[in-house]
Amino acid sequence: MTSLFAGNDTFFPIFKFRDMFETAYNGTVFGGPVGTVTLLPDGLGGDPNRWPTLGAVVNPVVSKRSFLELLRAKAHFLMLPKRIVDFMVEVRPRLTLTEDPVKRGILGETDELDSPRTATIRFPGASAALARVGHCLGRPCADNDPYETLGTIYHELTHAWLWLQEFADGNLQKLYADGLTAYATSTGVKGTTFAPHNALTESVAYYVEDRILRWCTALSDLADTRVRPFEVDLIETAYDSRGLPDAIVNGEKLASPALPAPLRDAIDRTILEGLPLTKPFAGAIPLVSLRNARRG
Repeated sequence: MTSLFAGNDTFFPIFKFRDMFETAYNGTVFGGPVGTVTLLPDGLGGDPNRWPTLGAVVNPVVSKRSFLELLRAKAHFLMLPKRIVDFMVEVRPRLTLTEDPVKRGILGETDELDSPRTATIRFPGASAALARVGHCLGRPCADNDPYETLGTIYHELTHAWLWLQEFADGNLQKLYADGLTAYATSTGVKGTTFAPHNALTESVAYYVEDRILRWCTALSDLADTRVRPFEVDLIETAYDSRGLPDAIVNGEKLASPALPAPLRDAIDRTILEGLPLTKPFAGAIPLVSLRNARRG
C-alpha cells in the first residue's frame, strides 16, 4: 500500500504527513516562497494518473482509516481543520462512512443512532473527489477541483462530531450545551418548530461548510496565474461579502435564530481551530500574500 501514496520523488505513507513540520506553512500549499503556491504531491492526488488507485484505496467502505488519513493530509496541505478528523480516527468504532445514495437534492447525510451512540455518514463519490481535490492549485487544469464535495465532507463530519460530543473534550461539549440553549426556540420560514439539536447542528454544519468553501474558492482563484490584477480585488470582496449561509432543517430554511456571534466565535476556536480561514481577508495572511503577488 505504501507505494500508492508516493510523493513527487519518493514514496511515503499518508500517515507520515502527521510527522511533517506542522508549524508555520511547512507542508502546506503556502510552504514555498511568499506569494506562490506549492503543488499538491503526486501521491496525494497531484498526479491524475493515480486518482483511480488512490480513490479505490481510500474508499471508506474499504478502509475508513485510509479515507480519514488522506482527508487529514489534504486538510494539512490546504490549511483546513484537522482536529475534527483526528477525533473521527479516535472514535472509528462509533463511526460508519459509506458512499451509499442519499436523498435527492442533497450531497451528504448523517444518520444518528442513540443506543449505542453511533453516527453513519453517507456521501456518494467522496473518495473519488477527495483523491482529486487540490490538484488544480498551481497547475493548468481542464476541470474544476471538487471543493463542493470537500465542503460536504466537513459538513457531515461536523454533524457526527456534535452527535458524539460526549466523547469529545470539554470545549466541544460546552459549545454544544451553549448551542442548545441558543436554539431552544427555533422556527422555520414556514412556521415549523424545530428540535434544538436539529436546528443547532444544521446551523453549525452549514457555517463550517461555508468557511471551508469560502477559503478554498479564494485560494483557487488567487492561485490561478491567469487571474488579472483588476480581478484580484473582486476575489477579496467576494470573500468578505458573503453573509451567513442559510441553514436547512428537514428541508425547510431556518428563520430564527440566526447563528449568534458568541457561538460563531466558539465554532471558529473549537471546530475551525482559529485558522486563517476564520479571519476576514485582511487577516488571512497567506491569502493576502498571494493577492499582493497577483497584483504585481
